[in-house]
Amino acid sequence: VQAPVATDELGQEPWAQAGCGGCHGTNAEGGSAPGLTGEEYAYDAFQRVVRDGAEGMPAYSTSQISEMDLQRMFDWLRAAP
Repeated sequence: VQAPVATDELGQEPWAQAGCGGCHGTNAEGGSAPGLTGEEYAYDAFQRVVRDGAEGMPAYSTSQISEMDLQRMFDWLRAAP
């Protein structure tokens, strides 16, 4: 039986695949777009911004980022220092 993968690994993989690091930084520390680590925001607000886009951020459909991967990214961002 294989040990479960750490939450940070589960969230960072879809983050990288979706290209989020290009603007928000590889570890969500910020870049041309705001840093997102350790922020206090609700999942529904995070989901709305990702799905609808906001202030220069493109919208991402469920075919681009699945709901499961979106939840994993959210958990990874919330767990980061």
